[in-house]
Amino acid sequence: MKPISFLTEEEIQKLQETEVNSSKEQKKTAEQIEAIYTSGQNILVSASAGSGKTFVMAERILDQLARGVGNQPTLYLDLYRQGCYRA
Repeated sequence: MKPISFLTEEEIQKLQETEVNSSKEQKKTAEQIEAIYTSGQNILVSASAGSGKTFVMAERILDQLARGVGNQPTLYLDLYRQGCYRA
């Protein structure tokens, strides 16, 4: 499979505008879209329960794989309070 190119800032902004104007019941926020499609830098996803953090990270992983990043070292951590108390 041929990797697809990364999105530019302008393309990400266009996706954000399209999402805002869509008629979907469940919409991605501008911050979620930016976290999914931003490339070349680390990101931190921190939000309240049920806000879509796992969805964002899964979408980011799939997007990065589609763009050919699969062979680079990558670290994903999922920390939650309940897990911190289990020892």
